[in-house]
Amino acid sequence: MKKRNLLLAALCAAVIGCMPAVSMAEEVEPVSEEAQEAVEDAIEELGERPTYKALDHVTLGEYTDLPVQVEEIVITDDQVRTAIARVAASAGKMETLTEGVVQYGDVANIDYEGKKDGVAFDGGTSQGFDLEIGSGTFIPGFEDGLVDVKIGDTVDLDLTFPEEYHNADLEGAAVVFTVKVNSVQRVPELTDTLVNELSGGAYSTVDGFKDYVKKSLETQTKAAQENGILNELMTQLYNTCKVNDYPQELVDYSIAEMTNYYKDYARSNNMEFSEFLQNELGLDEEAYKAEAEASVKAGLEQELILMAIAEQENLTDVSGEEFEKGCERYAAWNNMTVDDFKAQYDETRIRNSIIVDKAMDFVRTHALEVTEEESEAVNEAVTEAATEAATE
Repeated sequence: MKKRNLLLAALCAAVIGCMPAVSMAEEVEPVSEEAQEAVEDAIEELGERPTYKALDHVTLGEYTDLPVQVEEIVITDDQVRTAIARVAASAGKMETLTEGVVQYGDVANIDYEGKKDGVAFDGGTSQGFDLEIGSGTFIPGFEDGLVDVKIGDTVDLDLTFPEEYHNADLEGAAVVFTVKVNSVQRVPELTDTLVNELSGGAYSTVDGFKDYVKKSLETQTKAAQENGILNELMTQLYNTCKVNDYPQELVDYSIAEMTNYYKDYARSNNMEFSEFLQNELGLDEEAYKAEAEASVKAGLEQELILMAIAEQENLTDVSGEEFEKGCERYAAWNNMTVDDFKAQYDETRIRNSIIVDKAMDFVRTHALEVTEEESEAVNEAVTEAATEAATE
């Protein structure tokens, strides 16, 4: 079930728009180069993407003053040390230690065994595992619990798995990890010569290199935070706005693109279309039609809501300069030249993506930044109001 949904969703992302305004919470399989070529062929066959008026299909709710929590970004020395360790590790400059204690940024070689209610659980045991301390690879508390542990010592870590975890048996479970630290790989003492080598000659002093790494981490953290804010705002828009129906011509067009791609893929692999559906998606043709329509509609929901906001706020005009800058931005995101990008996506599709981005920017600009306590109070009020409305 999940495999076929991911395949449909991945292709749906390719045929609906050239660049979604907000990354969705669930990752999908990347669309292959062959899929992109097939989509381009489908566009040539079907013509330009149909236009529509979103407000004919969407009832808008509140989309300004939506509360978002923005935390202050603070980059610690431990984070800088961990980032430099990654650079040093990739350059083969780490040194192996068999004495001392574990520090942030170290790559600790460990043996561990995890137990729940005194019984070892599947996937919780390993020997000789190299763990970067501070990477967040393991569950919260695991890596922090190894800091200052002597190399060669064994410790018990009393931890709790997150409430939302990919293994349902371990969700929120209290466990004990018994961990032995075998050895540690660490960045040698930074010198001007070493940082010059690690930076490819870009930096000649330790302080200059550390400052660069810190600023890079701040930029990355800010980008991740902003993406999380956009996803939160989009979630709120799903709750306040309602898609009443979908432009049927656009739905049919998107399904046709998807189907053309799959048929081309089947032919290139000497398969009948029905054989491909059964082997790759586990569907017959009737079930495929239903799943394809559902996937397309789900993929269109974000676009319809944001397009409706753009229409309401008169953001649908795209100047020549906006169009060119949008193409440059999307081409860079897709690691393509601008000319190749324009050749692959029709103008209507590109303009739609730019308009959707403008609408998302409008929502973000008019969002209400609140503290954690204020955010919790607002969420409680919204939940209570929604419950009362549902009861009525």
